[in-house]
Amino acid sequence: MQATLKSFLDLALLTLRDPREGLRAVQGLGIPQGFLWQLLLLVIALSVVLAYGNLALSPVDLASAEVAAIPSPFLLAIILGSSMLGTVFAAYFVGRACGGTGRFDQVLLAMIWMQAVMLVIQVAQTLVGLILPPLGDMIALFAIAAMFWLLTNFVAEVHGFTSLGRVFLMILATILGVAIGMAVLLVLIGATGGQGSV
Repeated sequence: MQATLKSFLDLALLTLRDPREGLRAVQGLGIPQGFLWQLLLLVIALSVVLAYGNLALSPVDLASAEVAAIPSPFLLAIILGSSMLGTVFAAYFVGRACGGTGRFDQVLLAMIWMQAVMLVIQVAQTLVGLILPPLGDMIALFAIAAMFWLLTNFVAEVHGFTSLGRVFLMILATILGVAIGMAVLLVLIGATGGQGSV
């Protein structure tokens, strides 16, 4: 068990130093395609447990309105799962549309591994935050940068792209496009709802 945990942490650290090499190492493990969906459920479940663990350890009033607004574990799992699946499909289809050659299972594994590495960072943030809260906030900023760093490198590695700058711009354009699409959809829903109420 200790050897497995050490190997996992070593692989996570390698991925943070050299994301493309780390992803290649994960791909070299030969994880069966049918097992990927189980791994996806596992990282989602661990993310929910960690989120509520952080809440239990945080020095906030559990009866406060801020805490009351936090979704239930089941709803949080649905939100996280939808977000991860949306990222997987976007990385696959947008990447292929831009000339990438990655397979769907490769993209799925990459996003699962990215979330696993982010969980390591979140655990470190929690532990450090209990001792030095300001340092924990700095790790939170590092986590945001690390997420984009990993996502950019993983998409490039899976699809065979060579320019990280172009991949990063592609990711930003996709995020912007999705945000605009959601805004337009919400406006249309609001307009439809307003007409129906007259």
